[in-house]
Amino acid sequence: GARVVLATDGDEAMDALDDAPPLDAIIADYRLRGGETGPEVVERIRARLGSALPALIITGSTSGEVADHLRRVGLMKLQKPISPARLRAALSQLLRD
Repeated sequence: GARVVLATDGDEAMDALDDAPPLDAIIADYRLRGGETGPEVVERIRARLGSALPALIITGSTSGEVADHLRRVGLMKLQKPISPARLRAALSQLLRD
């Protein structure tokens, strides 16, 4: 029942916002095309919309550095692979908080 806006990098995400319905949450991969990171794109989207939209980052990295970075910027982390049930639960939690 979700409406999804897809983008492969920050520029595509910014372009997609022009025609997007109001967003409830952002799900981003940590590493994006062109060397940009998900947290950077989340910040760009939030700045453009003037809203601290709930966001979570999906990553395959087991690096402590990535986990620390996400904690510092206050973003929820989901470790790949992710089951649909785990994603639904994380989104439910994110939207409740």
